[in-house]
Amino acid sequence: MSRRRIDWNFHWGKGSRQALIVSSVLFSLLLILSFFADQYGVKQVHQNVQNDILRTSNLAAKMVSPMLHQQLKSEDDYGSVPYDMVSNRLKQFLESHTNITYVYTMVQRDGQIYFVVDPTKPGDADGDGVEDKSYPYEPYDSPSPAMLRAFATRAPTVEKEPTTDAWGTQISGYSPVFDSEGNFVCIVGVDLDYADYSARTAWVHQIFTFFNAISLIISFAVGLLVAKLNHRIANSLEHIQEQKETLDLTNEELSKTVHQLDKKARTDFLTGLLNRETFEEVLEQSMGGQSNLTLLFLDLDNFKLINDAYGHDTGDQLLKLICGHIQDIGDGAVIGRFGGDEFLLFVTGEDAKLQAEKMAENILQRLSRPIFLNGRRIIPTASIGLVTCERGSCQSLRDILRRADAAMYAAKKAGKNQWAEFNVSMEQELFDKVDFNEKMLKAWDDGEFHMVWQPVINLETGIAEAAEGLMRWTTADGEPITPSQFIPVAEENGLIIKMGDRAIRAACEQLRKWESSATMHEFCLTVNVSAKQIGQQDFVEKLKSHVEETGIDPRKLIVEVTESLLIADVDLARITLEKVRKLGVRVALDDFGTGYSSLSVLVSLPIDILKIDRAFVTAMEDDARSLALTKTVLSLGQNLELKVVAEGIETSFHEKTLLALKCQYGQGFLFAPGLRAEQLEELVSDIGSEAA
Repeated sequence: MSRRRIDWNFHWGKGSRQALIVSSVLFSLLLILSFFADQYGVKQVHQNVQNDILRTSNLAAKMVSPMLHQQLKSEDDYGSVPYDMVSNRLKQFLESHTNITYVYTMVQRDGQIYFVVDPTKPGDADGDGVEDKSYPYEPYDSPSPAMLRAFATRAPTVEKEPTTDAWGTQISGYSPVFDSEGNFVCIVGVDLDYADYSARTAWVHQIFTFFNAISLIISFAVGLLVAKLNHRIANSLEHIQEQKETLDLTNEELSKTVHQLDKKARTDFLTGLLNRETFEEVLEQSMGGQSNLTLLFLDLDNFKLINDAYGHDTGDQLLKLICGHIQDIGDGAVIGRFGGDEFLLFVTGEDAKLQAEKMAENILQRLSRPIFLNGRRIIPTASIGLVTCERGSCQSLRDILRRADAAMYAAKKAGKNQWAEFNVSMEQELFDKVDFNEKMLKAWDDGEFHMVWQPVINLETGIAEAAEGLMRWTTADGEPITPSQFIPVAEENGLIIKMGDRAIRAACEQLRKWESSATMHEFCLTVNVSAKQIGQQDFVEKLKSHVEETGIDPRKLIVEVTESLLIADVDLARITLEKVRKLGVRVALDDFGTGYSSLSVLVSLPIDILKIDRAFVTAMEDDARSLALTKTVLSLGQNLELKVVAEGIETSFHEKTLLALKCQYGQGFLFAPGLRAEQLEELVSDIGSEAA
């Protein structure tokens, strides 16, 4: 017993010297390492805070509507509708980001920086003796270098260090807001309270202190282990085996990581579906097989309108929901996102065509159900094109994609919200469409477009009191091109905006010419405005310019809008139309009854005239439902004290029926088609003579 104790003391005495050296060196190294780790941690916290603030300011910038913010031009705009709408969005953002103390927008004029929108409640909630809220065009006299850099570069910036002003100490980030044309609108700033930043760095220092204590313990423990090193050598083989198992586990994890990276490279980041490149690769491989193959090309209808009206975040949420519907219905199909709002599916097998047709029907049926996103009711219809290759008969990947695309466009042309199967004529039609687009753009430059005016008749007196302006295209060879041919193409290529602006100018100039006319001086003219045109930020300014430059009585000019415009964004439409009416220009709602939200928007919108869609009028004789709808619209308009105009009057039955229903105004081929200005003057003069 005593000998064993002597041997132990002997070995411990020798090992203690080794342990002292090893533990001292190890503790010194760990102390140095922990110091640098602390410095790195503080630096990393600072970098993370900056990244968080920059990301948060970018998100806040997306909450600001450029069009609404551009309307805030003075301190008098506080409490206005545009101010409250922008402020409410920022307030929601502030409430959902509890680490942010302030969020606001700023502009710079003549070198001076001003606050514009601040959703903070008035008062001194934090008790620091400083008013918490800033008001429109309140100057800010303590700009930091980062704030000045944000205005100078119009790029996202963040403070390098905490700054102090009248509102306290914080770290701030700034992000620019641009309109749809790339014009700079304002800077959105967000402030992170310094206490939050300080708490993060304090946490790092606590870890540093804890690590030093652990280092001391580890160093002591290592010293003990060194003293007993000889005893551990016997266990070396077991330790090597453990290391081998650990290495095997590491290799397995590495393999999983590589697999995950490969999956990300082959899938769409938003929906998780196959991306375009991968889908085309799989499709091309399947085309070489001996089974029938049917490809579906799906494109959402009016998605751009939804995206522009509600924002890209809502658009992304909608795409994810639709992706889920497609996956549920397309079980067994290969599905991919082609890009934007376009999706591709294909199925193979003897009954591939039948499967695809059922999928198309089910998808359309599912998408016809309303979707509620962020308080908005959306019905995301789609157009689908189908093309089938029987037993490897497809020529190439490019051919099948082009044919599916042509079939999809045929479905859109037929009225949208349906599917169409490819045939050879569709491909030629696609080529013809490209040629037609080029022809139309050249015709516009060559002056082949002109205005005609279809009279609006007082059904009780038979006198023409107004006319609707209609754009017409007659080629250099005298061939008329119908509006149904060129209007959809103009909507796609953007020419519709120029057409609408020219129509307004033509109406103003024509009204000015008629001011000295004995028969036409009280005449009114109506012009149609597309959703794209009224969505332009300078629409009201251009309208005002045309009215003022021609010097006309604005009450004689009437702007017609359709329900499709209102569905996109009722609030924006209301603001724009209120500005139009402030100019003195009247507003008519065209094609009433064909949209999704007619009754709900009618009462809230600033309109003067209600137009009954021609589809109801022409069907009155044979369709009791259309007659009932016409009565309803007339009654509604009369109760709201709106003038009601019936379109599409083509027979005496239409005229007599509308008179019996007490409809005061109407237009249609029964009275006259679209006429040149001089022809309209003659018609009005003749009608006046007959009435006299």
